[in-house]
Amino acid sequence: ALRLRRERNEFDGDVDWLAAPDDALIFRRHGGGLVCALNAAERPLALPAGETILASAPLTDATLPPNAAAWLV
Repeated sequence: ALRLRRERNEFDGDVDWLAAPDDALIFRRHGGGLVCALNAAERPLALPAGETILASAPLTDATLPPNAAAWLV
């Protein structure tokens, strides 16, 4: 994760918060384009379109499982 942050331009820019359920957080780096999704729910979370570059759990059908996080570009 640390190496990705240093090496990829997608992490640049300000944070724009995206709509998400109460038990989840999703933000996009304006300028860089990275999307970070955190799911604290007991159900899967639909992810925005993008290529997954790191996830804390396996993703299925563009959904983030409970208690997991993912970075997308």
